[in-house]
Amino acid sequence: MLETIVSALGINSTLFVQLGIYLFAYVLLYYIAFKPYFLASEERKKMTSGSSDIMKRSHELIQQSEEKFQKRARQINEEVSFMFNEQRSMASKEVEKIQKDALEKAKDISAQTQQQISLQLEQAAGVLNQTSSEVSQVIVKQILNSRGGAQ
Repeated sequence: MLETIVSALGINSTLFVQLGIYLFAYVLLYYIAFKPYFLASEERKKMTSGSSDIMKRSHELIQQSEEKFQKRARQINEEVSFMFNEQRSMASKEVEKIQKDALEKAKDISAQTQQQISLQLEQAAGVLNQTSSEVSQVIVKQILNSRGGAQ
């Protein structure tokens, strides 16, 4: 029965020769072409996956560094803002103090000036009273002389 199937399929003794040639060619191609190709492919995958891992790790480190930078930048900004507000408050207090001192000095100068004006006014009034009495006497003498001479 096996013989009838083999002869019906047209299989003869050349099958073993063809099978030997096929196996020899396969082994030869495996060592010459396929094995180096697969080794190179595996090496490339290792290099690529390693680079991919390094890239992912680098990206994570960059993100962590950026977060640290942003956090530190916010801290510095808050510190600068605090110092700016503190300096502005101190400057405002200093301005108020200078304005208060200037107002007090202006009041003192104004009071001194008013005193000097009052003194000068009193002196002028005294001089005017004295001068007016002298002028009055001179006018009276002139009038009396002019009446006495005309009579």
